[in-house]
Amino acid sequence: ISRLMYYYLSIIALALLPSGEPLLESAVTGPFIEMKHCSDYKEFIEQLAEKSPMSQIIKSECKKREQGKAV
Repeated sequence: ISRLMYYYLSIIALALLPSGEPLLESAVTGPFIEMKHCSDYKEFIEQLAEKSPMSQIIKSECKKREQGKAV
C-alpha cells in the first residue's frame, strides 16, 4: 500500500556570519500525513522568520510525494 505524504522544503538566509555574508540553511521537514499539517507548519516557520530581523525566507513550500511500502 502506498501513501501520499507531504514535506516542507525551505531555504532560509541567516545573517549570523561575522563577515556579513548570509548563512543559507536548507531543510526538508516531514513527512506530514495531510497537506493541512504541512501548511500549518509552513505558516509557523514564516511567523518565526517575520519576528527575526536576522532571517529571510528564500524558499518555503509544501510538496507532495508518493511513499511506497518498503520491500
